[in-house]
Amino acid sequence: MVDGLLEQRKWQEVVQLVYGDSPTRLLYDGDKTELDQRIKQAISPADFEKRGYDGMNLLVKAGKIEMLCETALREDFPLEVAEKLLSQLAKPDDDLWKEGLDTLAQRIEQTSPDKAYEIYQRTQNSPAIQKLYHSLLGDFAPSHFNLMRQMTQKLPYGERATQATQLVKKMLDQPKEKWAPESLGLYRLIQDNSISWDKVPNKKELEQEVGKEIPYDVEKYPFVIQVEWAKHHWEKSPIKAYAIFNDHLTEEYKGPENLECAKAILAMRKNVDLQVNLKPKHMQALYEDTPLEDLDQRIFLARRLGDKEELWRQSAIFSEQKNWQIAYGLLSESDSLDRNQKYSDTLRRKIIQEALTQARQHDYFPYLDLALNDHRGWAMAYEKTINKFPTKAYGIAKQLGDEEKLARVRTRIFEKNALEITAKFFKRNEDQIGYQRSVELLAVKYELPREDILSLVAKM
Repeated sequence: MVDGLLEQRKWQEVVQLVYGDSPTRLLYDGDKTELDQRIKQAISPADFEKRGYDGMNLLVKAGKIEMLCETALREDFPLEVAEKLLSQLAKPDDDLWKEGLDTLAQRIEQTSPDKAYEIYQRTQNSPAIQKLYHSLLGDFAPSHFNLMRQMTQKLPYGERATQATQLVKKMLDQPKEKWAPESLGLYRLIQDNSISWDKVPNKKELEQEVGKEIPYDVEKYPFVIQVEWAKHHWEKSPIKAYAIFNDHLTEEYKGPENLECAKAILAMRKNVDLQVNLKPKHMQALYEDTPLEDLDQRIFLARRLGDKEELWRQSAIFSEQKNWQIAYGLLSESDSLDRNQKYSDTLRRKIIQEALTQARQHDYFPYLDLALNDHRGWAMAYEKTINKFPTKAYGIAKQLGDEEKLARVRTRIFEKNALEITAKFFKRNEDQIGYQRSVELLAVKYELPREDILSLVAKM
């Protein structure tokens, strides 16, 4: 019966019959050692994808752990299955477990050194780790650099520095295309172990490659590497790159990327509130390269460069487009309000007229956007508003500090409004002349003592 089951590779049933504790247990009188060998041969890695662990547990109970370990270490057992079996069979502090895993690691050192290292770490086999490291060093391949760096970083400081120096030199002796992808790891290995840069070949090339690879926190690196980063990442981070090129170096970076950064930042101005101060020479270069039809950019740069002639020119362009407010604003910015009185007065009248039209349509007077120092413009606005909108004219007269205009507009306010309203208006504007006159006229109107009128107005 046993023979038939084993021929069918049904070793779990054989284990149940021979080593199980059920009433149907078979009293096997054959050679148990030979039986164990036959069971070992019948076991397949695929068995452990389903119910193989049932049979394994029975063998463990029967004390067949060594036999199972030997089975797990068979060449045809995949590493993950073997590891799982060994983990089930013994505790991490058992010699059998450690020996089994170490045997597995030795078997895969050539094909999977990283996995072998992981196993040696689990078994805390430091001699095996060092042996593996020196084996990799002797047959060095750049693809093993990160693994060897991990091994190195686990050593005590003194040993670590020596081994790190050796590894850096070995890596940098390779062709650049081999070590360049690992430049950031190389740099960190050098920094973490305080390796003297005098002992580092290809220092400049390494710094260049590190600059390409830094993913973030570029500020933590020396300026020479920051510059390399900026040269390769300015398109994605022009503001940060521009700051590196210009703000942190004793001598400004003169490569073409600097101006390209400024150009990219300038293009961002409509979408972000720029806090970057572009250098005048960069703005001038971009200004000279900006087409005449790109009005927005030319105005932006002209303002920052103080090019008043350009602002004057742009004012005329916007005037032709009947955009009076922008035309006037540019004229004011160019300090040219007195340059051509006829042109300036035309813009003033247009702006005032637009405000008057809105006031008539909406029953309130909009903000009048004239320059504060444009006394001529405000005087024109005063004359246009005193009849229909005297309270607006009153505000203009106060702004100008013109007593003659204030006197005229007070008279107009009295003509246009009830005395009770004028009293409240002048009181609110702290205008004693208008207020006292209102009180006197109210006293006459109601034939009351002045003190009674003051008391009544105070309650309004």
